[in-house]
Amino acid sequence: MVSLSALNEQGVRLRQIAIQEILPGTKDRDDLAQVKAVFDWVKKSIRYIEDPVSLDFYPSALVLYSLGGGDCDDHVVFICSVLAVIGFTVGCKVIHADTGEWHIYPLVWLPKNAPEGPMALDTTWPGAKNAGDEFPPERCSYSRSWIFNFGG
Repeated sequence: MVSLSALNEQGVRLRQIAIQEILPGTKDRDDLAQVKAVFDWVKKSIRYIEDPVSLDFYPSALVLYSLGGGDCDDHVVFICSVLAVIGFTVGCKVIHADTGEWHIYPLVWLPKNAPEGPMALDTTWPGAKNAGDEFPPERCSYSRSWIFNFGG
């Protein structure tokens, strides 16, 4: 586990954003409510904006926050960063859909103290209306998940 003193300035600022802007109204230690609050806040506050043609743009979580929009990989960086600094185990899933497109979205393991399995937090796929919704696996020719290790 990484101690709060080990967080860099960006991590501290992300924690502040989570606590003051995203999580008000959620109960302490209610992991599912906190995850849903992050999902809902991002769906409402961070727009999906494609990268420029022939250029992949990878902003930090704070840059995405200040821009107010980004593509699917930018959403992964933001959501995973915010959830990680409030104690969640996070990762991502990459898929190749039957539409011919590649897609990436965040995963979170619940509950914090004894993670059982990942929940999808796809804020950029139009079919995902709620935390847990994800592209139908039978429509994917490729699917792979990773768990992120932030050290500690």
